[in-house]
Amino acid sequence: MMLFAATLRARPDIADIRTEMRDAHDAYWEPRLGRIWLAGPLLSDNAERIGQIMIVEAGNRDDAYSLVKNDPYFLAGCFDP
Repeated sequence: MMLFAATLRARPDIADIRTEMRDAHDAYWEPRLGRIWLAGPLLSDNAERIGQIMIVEAGNRDDAYSLVKNDPYFLAGCFDP
């Protein structure tokens, strides 16, 4: 297994979507928590959420991409593809 970094750029005006999808997001990651080495928001200079960074453990790049792109936040359009 290797570590992969994913930098996700947030789309504007996604606060409502994030609130709506929070439980699905948490349920998706719960069984995968052991694969997350680091995760957190990316903030602008004025502390506005502009994205997210994740470092995940995966067998290869495609596995890492699949892990991140199947997050309900990603599927709901919170991040640029």
